[in-house]
Amino acid sequence: MNYTESLDHVIHGPTGQPMHTDSAAINTVQSAKDTNMGIWSLMELIKAAGLQGRTFNPDDPESYKLLKTALDSVYAKLSSPAFTGKPTAPTPEQFDNSTKLATTEALMRAGHRYSAVPSIVRATTLTAAAAGALVQCNGGGPYTVVLPSIATFPVGESIKFFSTANLVSITRAGNDSIYLNYSTTTTCVLNIGDTLELVSNGGSWLAVGGSVQAAYSMQRRSVAAASRAPRVSYANSTGKAMLLSVVFSQGSNAQFHAVLSTSSGTVAGEVSNSNGGYGARLNLMVLPGESYSWSYNELLATPFVQSWIETY
Repeated sequence: MNYTESLDHVIHGPTGQPMHTDSAAINTVQSAKDTNMGIWSLMELIKAAGLQGRTFNPDDPESYKLLKTALDSVYAKLSSPAFTGKPTAPTPEQFDNSTKLATTEALMRAGHRYSAVPSIVRATTLTAAAAGALVQCNGGGPYTVVLPSIATFPVGESIKFFSTANLVSITRAGNDSIYLNYSTTTTCVLNIGDTLELVSNGGSWLAVGGSVQAAYSMQRRSVAAASRAPRVSYANSTGKAMLLSVVFSQGSNAQFHAVLSTSSGTVAGEVSNSNGGYGARLNLMVLPGESYSWSYNELLATPFVQSWIETY
């Protein structure tokens, strides 16, 4: 009933709200059952909210806000709802970047955990469905796994590989590129125990993890012989293990004895009685933080450094 159009309405002084006067009956064509149905239905909602019915009193706001309180308690608001229990929602499509609700199913598929752990035992071409997956390369190599086209992969999506087979080639699709540390490549080869993680940057694949990176992270660096004087210590500050490969020579075919050593006492030495200008090569591994040097036996001929290569 619209009390503002009723002849029997009055204005409640304290609140200013229109209401039906207590001195006149409410005209109705409803049956008692109809009225009870409405009242009982409202009371079910009030009880569902854990509230108790109370007598209407225009001076008691809680008596006429009871239904609103029950609705706020039982049903979520459209603005900033606070869900309880185990609410569910439709799962958005893969790669959806809209403002739809993200379900736990969508989060798993998006790679917060591996979306899948498929097993490959033969030549295979992957699709975008492998996003977020840990791909097991099993069986016996050699065989080739072709990556999905980079154009089908959203920025930031990844694929990880773990191999229990030898000679598994992870190869680009089309003209895509795979960035491994300092350079690009078209193929990465996995052997037993190797891992590789690739991430799309929108235009190419970036190798961001895995044991395969180590094979591509090392570079040979030729060092000027004059910068490696005898009996001078040089520090390995690269943060990596360094392989020294040094060729010593002596032009007069005389005997000499050259030694490579590290600060931890590791020594590589060799004697050349008649090198004839061909030189003698010494190899030595220098661990991170160690220093290294070379020396020679002064009772023999004095050698010189023909070439000095540091690989790390």
